[in-house]
Amino acid sequence: IAKLCKKFNTPHLINNAYGLQCKLICKLINRANVVGRVDAVIQSTDKNFMVPVGGAIITTSNPLFLSQISSTYPGRASISPIVDLLITLLSMGVNNLTTLLNERYKLTGHFMTGIIKYCEKYNGKHLISPNNSISMAFFIPFINSSFFGSMLFHRNISGCRVITINNNNPKITNISGYNFINWGSHIDNYTNTYFTVAVSIGMTIDEIDDFLIRLDKITNQYLIK
Repeated sequence: IAKLCKKFNTPHLINNAYGLQCKLICKLINRANVVGRVDAVIQSTDKNFMVPVGGAIITTSNPLFLSQISSTYPGRASISPIVDLLITLLSMGVNNLTTLLNERYKLTGHFMTGIIKYCEKYNGKHLISPNNSISMAFFIPFINSSFFGSMLFHRNISGCRVITINNNNPKITNISGYNFINWGSHIDNYTNTYFTVAVSIGMTIDEIDDFLIRLDKITNQYLIK
């Protein structure tokens, strides 16, 4: 994508959400910046540094572009996200942050094993993405509505996202004249409604096990309903 953007002089912004926690993703972004065009990379402070929701970090290799972004700032936003991040980084230090990142990486395998077992139990499928050590996607054939997502949310599970796919009557979202079919999904016409979960910094093995237990229980309740 970065090469195409460079070739056709097209702006390229990367939504790096959780990406700072993944060495491979950071490596690919750095490489893209060298061989192609990357105007800016945006990442969440809450997802990557365990601070309250509301902050983001913008990085770019173009000082002029960063200055232009800064000039659009109205000067009325809260300084809280910056203070929260500063306090958190000073309290953790480099060593504690590195330890948390390494622990997160180790938990990925445990989480994936649990998701695969869950999928096998309900005849579902874990969607393999070997270059992503943060997010996982999977689907269960009989779950095909956003109602399951609301069941998860009302049982204090907010990190699992349900992407509803309806190819017979797809949801079409228009943005600046472009139509996006089944908005929110990775492709227009995937075969099933699917779920995404993430292993983010600060998670513990007990939290993962608790999530898997709740997910199994809610799936059984969904079958009954």
